[in-house]
Order: sequence, then structure tokens, then C-alpha cells
Amino acid sequence: MNRREVVQEISARLDGICRSCTIRQQLQDSLQPGGQKDSTIDRYCIKQCAVGKELQQLGKKLGAKDPLMPDEQLWYRSPKRRAAFYQTCGGSR
Repeated sequence: MNRREVVQEISARLDGICRSCTIRQQLQDSLQPGGQKDSTIDRYCIKQCAVGKELQQLGKKLGAKDPLMPDEQLWYRSPKRRAAFYQTCGGSR
């Protein structure tokens, strides 16, 4: 799995599973505004949620020191490739 596929997988899981998570929504509703809401939710996602643990494993793949594939090293030099990359990842630059 190359970096692009890993980023796409992470994005798909965040958009598909995490946004519709009922436990996350319950935590948001039960915690006081302005308190430790975000850190409590993040702690749950990191330590207890199976999807959060999978996301951590995918994130470790991004941080690996493996050399990039030759085509990945040059993707940013082409404006068309750069635009296509950000479009598939849902971002804009």
C-alpha cells in the first residue's frame, strides 16, 4: 500500500465511520461545552475504539521511513498530478 492509498483509506474511514459514530455523538452531547470535550473524545477514540486503533496503524505506515516509490517522489512536480491528488483526498490547494 503506497502513501496515497493509505491517505485515501484514512480519509474514507474518518468520513464513513467516525462521522456517524454514535458513541462520539453521545460523548459530545454529555460533556460540558468549553471543557475537556475534545481531549475526552480523542482519548476514547485512541484507547478504546477499534476504528481508532486501525487508524493509528495506518498512520504508522505514513510515518515509516521506507523510501517512496519513484512515481510518488515526483507527483508534486506536475500541477495536474498535484491537483488530482488533492481532489481525490478531498482537499484543495
